[in-house]
Amino acid sequence: MQDKLTSSKKRVTLLSQVVLESEQMIEKIDSLISSAYTPEYVYTDLTRERTLLAIETMKIKNRIALSN
Repeated sequence: MQDKLTSSKKRVTLLSQVVLESEQMIEKIDSLISSAYTPEYVYTDLTRERTLLAIETMKIKNRIALSN
């Protein structure tokens, strides 16, 4: 039972790190999107990727919340 609990805590720690890194990446993408020098086609791609990353990040956050 203790091994299962330890494993679960490690998984939550790793997932929390992924969330943190994803949120940092979203901030970087937001910075690029708001740049006046970003071409339209890059803006479109960045917006799509940002949205997908935000969705996956929320899924991980929900998974963490359910495991606690």
